[in-house]
Amino acid sequence: MFDLSALLSPFFKELKNNNIKYCILRGYQDLPKSTRYDVDIAIYEHDLLTIFSLLKDAANNSGWKMVGTMKRDGFCRILLFHSDYEKITLPIDFMWKYQYRGITYADNATLLNDTMQCNTINVAHSGYESAISFVGKMIIGKGKEISPEKLSRIQHLAREDEQRFVSVLTSSFDKETINELLKAIQAGDWESAIGMRWRLIGKSIKQTGVLNILMSFCKSILESAKGKIQRRGTMSVGGGLFLILLGPDGSGKTTLAKELDKRLKPLFSSTEYYHGRFHLFPQLGSVKRLLKPFSKKEQSTKEATIVKTDMTKRDKLSTFRASANIIYYGLEYTFARIPIWLKFSKNTLIVSDRYFYDYLLHPEYTNAPKWLILLFIKLVPKPDLILLIKCDPNVIFERKKELPLEEIARQQKLLETFGALLGTSSMISTNQALDKTVDDAVSASLDILNNKKCTEKLDSKGSGQ
Repeated sequence: MFDLSALLSPFFKELKNNNIKYCILRGYQDLPKSTRYDVDIAIYEHDLLTIFSLLKDAANNSGWKMVGTMKRDGFCRILLFHSDYEKITLPIDFMWKYQYRGITYADNATLLNDTMQCNTINVAHSGYESAISFVGKMIIGKGKEISPEKLSRIQHLAREDEQRFVSVLTSSFDKETINELLKAIQAGDWESAIGMRWRLIGKSIKQTGVLNILMSFCKSILESAKGKIQRRGTMSVGGGLFLILLGPDGSGKTTLAKELDKRLKPLFSSTEYYHGRFHLFPQLGSVKRLLKPFSKKEQSTKEATIVKTDMTKRDKLSTFRASANIIYYGLEYTFARIPIWLKFSKNTLIVSDRYFYDYLLHPEYTNAPKWLILLFIKLVPKPDLILLIKCDPNVIFERKKELPLEEIARQQKLLETFGALLGTSSMISTNQALDKTVDDAVSASLDILNNKKCTEKLDSKGSGQ
């Protein structure tokens, strides 16, 4: 099992050094070495930005990468990635409000001002853990998702610490109702305990005030709507990731693209792999055939080479034909903005080992007007990252003898000038072992995720607190 200590121990130590109050709510028995799924931490909201900075430093110093954040009313999730971690990603959840649709069920200050130690970490007392775990699950999920194992632990903790069970709920409910709930939990009468849901909601409304509940409810709905619009799965950093690979045929683009898809897949709701086009338009050759019939022999020849796109043909095209191809496929790529936006809204990883930028690279488009290519470069969807594939020309020539060695060398040299022209890019060598190449590409991709304004998003949402 992967040891989380290198990440979490320095993080908790820095929280203490900075006098930041925090409390691990549950599942702390094996921390900081391991956790069953995530880490739930109670904090004060005004400490969030400092905590974010400390966690980022701890991640950078221990080989982790921060790949996403999601902030809602009273809750923030930070997602961390490590290639060796068996669960791939580690969610760390920070909470400062215990409410659902405006219904508050526990007091954060009571919890943070009275913690206990476990493995040098601040954790919740038994009564607090029992009350927050059960009432939260009951109000939010109607108690349906609480497993028998969790119910047994909640019952044990409630019997162990009655006083704190009551005190953390007192700001939201009257003591009579809390004591009745406590006795039902201690007796294991889960039907009666869960059956008190609407009664507890009514008591919370009465205790908090109808106007305050309505304001909290509206804010909660707004935050939820924002999350759905911005979401990357459960995260909200830009939505999805769009990667393209650019390099000569035979440089290892397709192999690397497929490996990238496998490695990054756990971070996304879905993945899409493309080999050149988005297939919004029919192939230009098909359109030509509709306009001009051809013989069966010609048809057989075309069908045998149908897998080749215009960017892979080796004959130098005339200016007219090259321009026609660029305009036709340039428009297709431009219209691809719509499906890409839709895929991003569903937290999709898009990897393509060919793209419109290949028209700058391949010799068959030498006669094409450069201004036309550059015009469409401005119009087509801009990827989040371009991976420029660097490889020994002799190795490429041995893999695929489709191009002369001199032409392969020319394309490799040309790649070095593309970074400034095309935008965010990273040079990836395929001269090394495949695992090392994939590691480099994954690292570059995660840096892009990490730089998608995580801090600015938190700052813009937290600065007005």
